[in-house]
Parts: sequence; structure tokens; C-alpha cells
Amino acid sequence: MDGIDDARRALRWDGTVSLSLPASDAEELVTVDGAWQLLGTSATLAGELSGGSPVRVRLDDLRWSGRAEYSPADGDASPLKLGLNAGLALDGLAVDREDLSMALLRLGGLRLEDVVVTAVDDVVLNALALNDLRLLGPAPASEGAPVLAVTGLTAADVGFSGNRLAVGRLTVEAPVLALVREKDGALARVSALQAALSESATAAADTDGVAAVVVEEAAVAEAAEQTNAAPFQVSVDALTVTGAEWLSFEDRSVAPPARFQLDTLDLELTGLDTAGAEPMRVRLETSDPLRSRLLAEGTVGAFTSPMTVNMDVTLNDLELPPLSPYVPGYNIFRGRLSSQSAIALEGDALDVANDLTIDRLQLAGKGAEGDEGFLAQGMAMPVDVALDLLRDREDRIRLALPVTGSLSNPSFGTGDVVRQAMQKALQNAAMTYVKNALQPLGTLMLVGNLAAQAARPRFEPVAMAPGRDDLDDTGRAYLDKLAGVLTERP
Repeated sequence: MDGIDDARRALRWDGTVSLSLPASDAEELVTVDGAWQLLGTSATLAGELSGGSPVRVRLDDLRWSGRAEYSPADGDASPLKLGLNAGLALDGLAVDREDLSMALLRLGGLRLEDVVVTAVDDVVLNALALNDLRLLGPAPASEGAPVLAVTGLTAADVGFSGNRLAVGRLTVEAPVLALVREKDGALARVSALQAALSESATAAADTDGVAAVVVEEAAVAEAAEQTNAAPFQVSVDALTVTGAEWLSFEDRSVAPPARFQLDTLDLELTGLDTAGAEPMRVRLETSDPLRSRLLAEGTVGAFTSPMTVNMDVTLNDLELPPLSPYVPGYNIFRGRLSSQSAIALEGDALDVANDLTIDRLQLAGKGAEGDEGFLAQGMAMPVDVALDLLRDREDRIRLALPVTGSLSNPSFGTGDVVRQAMQKALQNAAMTYVKNALQPLGTLMLVGNLAAQAARPRFEPVAMAPGRDDLDDTGRAYLDKLAGVLTERP
């Protein structure tokens, strides 16, 4: 059965209601001035209103105070015009869906201050405050964290006019995002909600022929009207998000399961505007419990044409062993990564410059016979040899890793691009170092190893003069340089 089944515990009203027959358009037709409170409200939405499965809404307390006026319209567009100057508060909002074993939404409280409405599409809001928001939580009898929890959210200088929503400042305090990826790759609760909404949409579309024709004609008319209308726009002058222990992620789709956590969060966006005239400025800083730190600063033109990204990203002391399940063919036993990256995107053209520093890296193939994994595919020398040639006496590897390509190219794959770039960077850097270190006294040669179908480094032999068992000055200088290379890159 379609409709709303509602109930309430109490309704309180303190104020006045006046009705007049105005002599002119300047006078109010209806005026409501005062305050009312609604206690213990619950409602169940069924049928088309709920998209299929019944949706239950519970509200502990709803309060309104202010003045509302309904007057004759100045023109013929609408029979009435609205004037509202009020405040609104609600506490204890809960929303659940019958076919989902989860708490869809919980909201501790919401406050709207100094709401001024002069027309349906002309609203000004001085301040909005929201607290204790929880989305996609566990079922009431179960334990666990919601997928998203926000301690507080405030918005100042909010205005809605015509097709544009403008916000002066938006602040989000202490968000917590808890994600679990199941063995089949689905995100816990998120995928269940997506599936339920998809089923509801399919069921809603399964109507009889006459209704389907009516719906289709209405949809075509609405689409044509929307095509001619100006697109809806949103702007936020400044967005600030701060938090601690704000992200936890457990991935059960890899072996062994991977777990990650991020602690501090400081995000600032300025100049966000879907009209896309100018790119917005972005600054993101976050860290994890193992002392790694990420700082990203720059501009993002998410709504410009073409889309643009210009970001400088600094990563310090990222522990690599937790990433081992995501590295095909390798186990990472030890290592820390630091990087400096410049990311440029214009339209589909991607250009990323990375300067990497890897400390105390130790890895091995995952296979029983020492399978060297995806980096070894197509390399002219074994990965361990290339890495060993790059290590300095502090067991540190420095590497330049450029990544370029077109995102619109069907053959462009991030994994292959990164693999090929890493192979080229590793081999070229290793070869360049040894050649430069030994020149002009010697060169590095690669000799094919037919058994392993790989290449092993071999240095030029040191020749002695006929009939002599000692080295000349050139030979001694060459061996001194070779000893220096082996000392510098043990």
C-alpha cells in the first residue's frame, strides 16, 4: 500500500495565527507568528514514496519559531508569495529501510538560524549546525562502526537563489570513515545499499504498458525542459575539514588481509564553484600512526573545461611492507618510501614527475622458485641487481619515475605505465651510475644469461702487459675505481 503512516506523541503551539482579506497586494493574507514543538514523531513510507521497501523515520523533537507570511503575488506567476523569518531545530533523527540490516542514518541534532525566505527559490540562511551524523551503521543489535560518522558540521552565509546555492564557509569537524572491502571486492554495507537501490529502481520501472507510456512521455517532456533550463550550480568560498583517526580501511580481498589507518587530517578548499570559471585551491595534509606524512598543495579545475590539475605532492616515510599484498610477485619485508611529485593534468593529457627515495628496501619473489614478479617482465637485468647497483652506503635508493600518457587512450593502464616506467628508471639509473663511475677507464657490459633469460653485469677485464705479473698505472686506476663502486654500492 502506497502512502505515509505517521504517529506523534505531542504537538505544542504558542503563538498567533491571523487571517485577513487584504485590500491591496501590500497586505498579508495569512500570518503565523510564534513557536511550535513536535515530540515523538514516527512515520513509515511505503510504495512509490519509499522506492519499494518501507522506510521508517523517527524524530524525537522538532522545534520551530518565527514568523511566516503568505501574501497575494505581485504578478501572475504564482497565486501566493511567501515570507519567512524563522529558526528550526530537530533532535534525534533516525532513518531505516526494512530490507537492509543496517542503520541508514542517525542524526543527533540540526540547527538552522535566521532563515529568511522571500520566495520558493530565494532563501538566505545565516548559519547551519549539525552534530553527531552517522551513515550506514551496523544493525541495532550488532557491534561496529558506521561507514561515515561526523561529529560536527557548520555552514555560514548560505543562500539559495534561482538555480544557484552559495555557501560562504563550510566546516567539517572530526569525520571518521570506516571501510571494509570483502573477499569478493564489495564494500561492506555500501554495496548492499547500492544493490537495494538498484532493485528498487528496476521494480519501479516494471509497470504496465499504459503507465509506462505515460511515464516515458512525462520523462521526455521533463528532460526537454531541463535541457533548456540553466544547470544547477553550487559554490563554496571556503571548506575546512579537520580530524584525527579519520580513516580506517580493511581489505579482505587480498592475502594476507591488509589494514590501514590515517590519523591527522587537515583539508582546505577555496573557491569551489561548479560554474567552472576558475580552478579551486586545495591543500591536504594527513599522517598515519607509523609517522608517514602526506602533503598535497595546488589547484584543481574539476569543473573547468578542459579539466586541469596542478598539484605538488610530498610523501615522507611511508612504510612499504603493509603494501606487499598489492605488489604482484613480490613480498616486501622492509623499506620506507619518500617522494616528491609534480602532477599536471590538462584534459586527458597526464604528466607526472616523481623523485623517489627508498630506504633499506628488502624484497623477494613470492613464488617457490623465486618468481620475480611484474617488475622483472621485459627487463634486461634482474631487479635485485638493478636495485643493488642503486643502493648507496646508507642503503638508500634514489630514483626518477616519470609517468605520462593520455587518459582517453583505451590502452592506457596505470599499472602497466607505472611498471614500464619503473623498469626503465631502474635499469637506466643503474647503468648510468656504473658507466659514469668507471669511465673512461672501463665500461659495463651485459652478457645474456640463456638459462635465466636475463642479463648479468660484467665489467671489462684488466689486462697485464705480456711477460709481466703486475698492473700498469691504467690497470691500477681502473681497479681503484671499481673498488670505489663496490664500496659505494655494496
